[in-house]
Amino acid sequence: MAKELPYFKFVISEYLNGDIYLEDYRTQGVFINVCAYYWHNSCDLTLSKLKKKYRDIEEEITILSKEKIIKV
Repeated sequence: MAKELPYFKFVISEYLNGDIYLEDYRTQGVFINVCAYYWHNSCDLTLSKLKKKYRDIEEEITILSKEKIIKV
């Protein structure tokens, strides 16, 4: 997907009104980086690969998963 369509849809109003906006700025940053990395990997990404890429995000991934913002 990333090669055929080199961007992902980002709707500002959905982001500003969504659950992610209730989280702190670090967690929001992790979320958008995960979205970009997920898209870059053609929507095929494991949790272990994600943790290798971003080594200090364990807490943020737990928050995003617990709040059902991402599916693990």
